[in-house]
Amino acid sequence: MTSLLIFFFFAVHSLSTVAADLHETRSRFKPPQFSPLFVSPSPQTVTQSPTRYFEVQKPPVPNLPTSQPPCSYHVLHHDFAYTYTKPPVLANYTLPSHCSSRDFSKIVLEFKSTSQRRQFDRIFGIWLDGVEILRSCTAEPRPNGIVWSVEKDNLDDSSSGYSSHQADMILPISRNLPLNDGLWFEIVNPNGSMYKEFEIPRNVYRAVLEVYVSFHENDEFWYGNLPNDFVTANNLTAAGNGPFREVVVSLDGHIAGAVWPFPVVFTGGINPLLWRPITAIGSFDLPTYDIEITPFLGSLLDEKTHKLGFSVTNALNVWYIDANLHLWLDQEREIVEGKVLEFSRSSVKISSVSHFKGLNGNFTTKANRSITSIGLVKSSHGDIITNATQKFSYVNKMVVGKDMSLQIIDQLIQADDHIHAKRASREVYSANSIKTFPFYLYSDSEKEQNNTSLEIANVTIGFNEERSESDNGLVRIFKSKLENKQEGQGVIAVKNHLVTNGYGSTQQVYNYVGSDQCYFRNISSHNYTILYDQLETLVEMLLLRIVVADWVSIESHQCGIGLLSKKTQYCCSEARPFSHVHILFSIVESDPLLVKAAKGQAVSRPPAWMMRQAGRYMAVYQKLAKKHPSFRERSENTDLIVEISLQPWQAFRPDGVIIFSDILTPLPAFGVPFDIEDVKGPVIQSPIRTEEDLKRLHPIDFEKLQFVGDSLKILRQEVGEHAAVLGFVGAPWTIATYIVEGGTTRTYTVIKNMCHTAPNVLRALLSHLTKAITEYVVYQVEHGAHCIQIFDSWGGQLTPEMWERWSKPYIEEIIHAVKKRCPDTPVVFYINGNGGLLERMKGTGADVIGLDWTVDMADGRRRLGSDVSVQGNVDPAYLFSPLPALTEEILRVVKCAGPKGHILNLGHGVLVGTPEEAVAHFFETARSLDYQTVFQNHIPAEKAESELEDCLRLAL
Repeated sequence: MTSLLIFFFFAVHSLSTVAADLHETRSRFKPPQFSPLFVSPSPQTVTQSPTRYFEVQKPPVPNLPTSQPPCSYHVLHHDFAYTYTKPPVLANYTLPSHCSSRDFSKIVLEFKSTSQRRQFDRIFGIWLDGVEILRSCTAEPRPNGIVWSVEKDNLDDSSSGYSSHQADMILPISRNLPLNDGLWFEIVNPNGSMYKEFEIPRNVYRAVLEVYVSFHENDEFWYGNLPNDFVTANNLTAAGNGPFREVVVSLDGHIAGAVWPFPVVFTGGINPLLWRPITAIGSFDLPTYDIEITPFLGSLLDEKTHKLGFSVTNALNVWYIDANLHLWLDQEREIVEGKVLEFSRSSVKISSVSHFKGLNGNFTTKANRSITSIGLVKSSHGDIITNATQKFSYVNKMVVGKDMSLQIIDQLIQADDHIHAKRASREVYSANSIKTFPFYLYSDSEKEQNNTSLEIANVTIGFNEERSESDNGLVRIFKSKLENKQEGQGVIAVKNHLVTNGYGSTQQVYNYVGSDQCYFRNISSHNYTILYDQLETLVEMLLLRIVVADWVSIESHQCGIGLLSKKTQYCCSEARPFSHVHILFSIVESDPLLVKAAKGQAVSRPPAWMMRQAGRYMAVYQKLAKKHPSFRERSENTDLIVEISLQPWQAFRPDGVIIFSDILTPLPAFGVPFDIEDVKGPVIQSPIRTEEDLKRLHPIDFEKLQFVGDSLKILRQEVGEHAAVLGFVGAPWTIATYIVEGGTTRTYTVIKNMCHTAPNVLRALLSHLTKAITEYVVYQVEHGAHCIQIFDSWGGQLTPEMWERWSKPYIEEIIHAVKKRCPDTPVVFYINGNGGLLERMKGTGADVIGLDWTVDMADGRRRLGSDVSVQGNVDPAYLFSPLPALTEEILRVVKCAGPKGHILNLGHGVLVGTPEEAVAHFFETARSLDYQTVFQNHIPAEKAESELEDCLRLAL
């Protein structure tokens, strides 16, 4: 009889810190007094049934088809409460006798729980005779209660040996009973280490250590911990030791391997509303980490006791660590021999650079390490040499601002594991795992009146892994690729250290393509409500190429194919005795010319489009406008939007097709209604100028913008890959001018006055606009936009210093967030009257800077450099000139822009009354250009700058 030990351990999460000088520096990663009971909804909104929480994962499917239903065995039913420092709960377990067979292809542990009343997140584990089989985090309930469950595959065949799928024995590397807390080892400081003595049988021929890791209390948010020099200089008591952590595994006192952990965010972390009902990656099923021990068997097969130890570099209180040692036994020999042939390791190399003044600064931490071990094992499988290598790299860039009210973290961890086993010169087994863990956090605190603050958090988490395994002895091959990306945006209002209200939105895309199964899920939630949930195949619009190989068998089954990338991917293959093909889906998709130029890639000519290319100068538009006189109707009706957007495409074939819309279109979707009057233009009857006015704002509601998404989808289908579909938004400052002024203005006196008389109100408005516009950009990209242009139309009305303060930071945040969520989408940035702001515009991170016609292209190119693309900048008035003059000006602009990274455009929108034949000539001239001809084959990339200097001299 075997005991199944299940235990809830309540980790204390006290993260509030106060400096000796009484400067408050509490952690914004976890509200210390957040509880759903403090944010109880009105009776009308309380649902009767509990809410279901879940972590997005691929389902554990059987390896082989079977007509038999799964055999279920109920192990435990128990009510847990007040379990801190209490003994674990035990349940007897034996193999189920009622199952028709004991030859299991899958064994899945299913843990189900309900929770009510006040409860913070807690870590818990499940052990089987000391072997941990699940580590998880409890969910924080809401007033009507919640349910949640975890399914864990505990017979994973992906870790195959040379002749068997699963290990024959597992030794627990954990603490022993009896005790009144978990079986984990506790690491509380960088000098602490814990170890377990063990002895293995003499006939082991392979060994793998499976390590469980979790971090709590002062190190729960280790990736945001501050460098010690900053903490000391400012006399803080905030968590320090910097943001780098490494779990070191030792064997008999010598390093045998390492774990650079995935930054799991528990269900109460950062903003708890982000993880309801979709929990953070890894929070319900914490990841484990494998370390190959086989090369060390030569020192372990001696019938002696050995020690496995754990320590954590830079650790603060507390890390919980244990492990399972998986052993493969030689069934034909009682004694296996071995020898350690080589062991090399680099010391972990950590570099830190700090630049700070007072409570503000920038910090960069980098680290790397490699570990290689080679060992010989002589067994019935032959004399096999195993080479195991681990390589790690780490970068953390941190910004602390606003006297520690603002913190930005941009971190990337990469962990590569490679295992190769050879018999003589023939490889008998190999395994490769390449993991990347990107993590980004923007955390800000805005002080309000009445002891209230707004805690703002935007987070992006990624867990990506490419795996491959081959066992040539059994001709087994396994491959998989996982891209799991999660993003969250949330705001909570805190008054007197209690959360009074807030919201959280979460989006996640899970793509898994492997030899065992394929799974794709795209899901989004907002404040407990699932907005959409898609499980589907996404290859219908792309070219598929089928390649046949004879090295693995396949049978497709119900399988969702996710677009992991625009390159080659494979799905699905499983071992079958009656088929011998492997299907690879090669997805070929070429970027349009405009997108290539925006990315700075080599093109044969400059792509061309025009701002306001769809509109009043076209006769066909004027005819349509007579039938539909309302601009709102024309710009908010899908059929009309598509028709108007395609009018210039059908007439002139530009390289970009921009959606017919307006920068004010999204305003009603987040609480700002407006009208458009014939004489006045945009009119906002209720401007936002006070804190009370801000209460009318709400998160952007895309149901009110469905016409935009639908139109972009149709435009993408209509133009195919022949042109780029362009979306656009207004910059926060520009949008704010309309909202504050109540419409158009020539003086901007009201909003400029607010910069001095009500700066907190204006900042709150701009922050809200930034979040809404960011989501609107992503929405447009998700619905078909190849490229996005940001218009800061009235940014040029500010002095450069004022623009730096009131416009640039918000544009930077938008672009940074878009780059995280839509990394392949170029962003164009345009300001009307931008001659004095070019260098500052480049600092926003935009891919393309649009120049207005008042800036000489050569001068603009010189000031911006060659590492950013440019757009423009023919004077719109040239379209009224004789066509030869227009041609000459186009050629001048193209030559001054250079042969790379240029999108030909006007320096502003097409003017009313512009002759259509001039527009046609503009695009015909653009299409006729060839860079080799324009530059007469004498301008390689390295000489482009000298050519621009010549152009500048000519312009002067």
